[in-house]
Amino acid sequence: MDAMFSAAHQGAPRWQMAQSDENKGPTENGAAGKPRQDAMNFSAMDASASRRRILIVDDNESVRETLAEVLEVVGFCPVQAADAVEALMILRQESAIDALVTDLTMPGADGITLIRQAREINKDLPAILLTGYAEQVTSVATIAGGNFHVLRKPVEGERLIEQITLLLKTLPGT
Repeated sequence: MDAMFSAAHQGAPRWQMAQSDENKGPTENGAAGKPRQDAMNFSAMDASASRRRILIVDDNESVRETLAEVLEVVGFCPVQAADAVEALMILRQESAIDALVTDLTMPGADGITLIRQAREINKDLPAILLTGYAEQVTSVATIAGGNFHVLRKPVEGERLIEQITLLLKTLPGT
């Protein structure tokens, strides 16, 4: 199993594994048990996702597939790429990509470079940068434009969905 998820999640559906470290969803006080009052409601997300196409870029196939499953559960239409070259090819061929979710550290172009190049194709493309390296987050300020967010790995499924939804709401005409 990928290092992004703990061994405690073996046997659980992948979309649940991405939700939280304890596979019990967010809770008040961080303890297992009673759900937080502001926890995302997956069924409520279905309408807002409305088959929006989200490009997921990560060189780790199991991470890409897990993130795709998380997004698909709530109604997004995930599109996957293994690297920046493939992602840029998809962006040039498909004008209907609504948001980009990319890993920071990948062979070839990194996530920041990918976001910059993607915005040469679509200047308003919302982006989420995933990273497991806290020291690299400070370099994110170099990304031109706005409409992006940084999430630390391992990412909780609800947090990813929440951030994508917020970024999509900032698009012109929405």
